[in-house]
This record gives sequence, structure tokens and C-alpha cells, in this order.
Amino acid sequence: DGTPEWRIWPAETEVGDDLPIWKQAMAIPRQAPEWLIVSNGKTGFSGPLPETEEAVLKIVEAHK
Repeated sequence: DGTPEWRIWPAETEVGDDLPIWKQAMAIPRQAPEWLIVSNGKTGFSGPLPETEEAVLKIVEAHK
């Protein structure tokens, strides 16, 4: 519905009764212990968490 949301969870978190979109996001295979998933509902990014805050913000800005 366009409402911004976010979660910070360890990879082993049980999603439980949260929204289906978060269950799908947590099911994405990861190749690194810290993983970033960003989406605007049309495009997105799924990959290892960048090393710098600047790099994370660049990814977030690209998917507003």
C-alpha cells in the first residue's frame, strides 16, 4: 500500500505472524552474515550489507 516499513533482524529470526512480504524477504538465500534488502515495490536490491553508511544510503536513495 506504499507505507514505508523496515525491520532489523538476525538471519536466524523466526518471522512468525509478520506480513507475508517479510517472510519472503527472510527466505532469500544469503551469502554473507549481514544482508541488505531494499525495495520500492517495483525495483530493489538484495545483497551483502555494504561496509559504509554512505554506500547503504546510496542504495536506499536509488530505490525510493
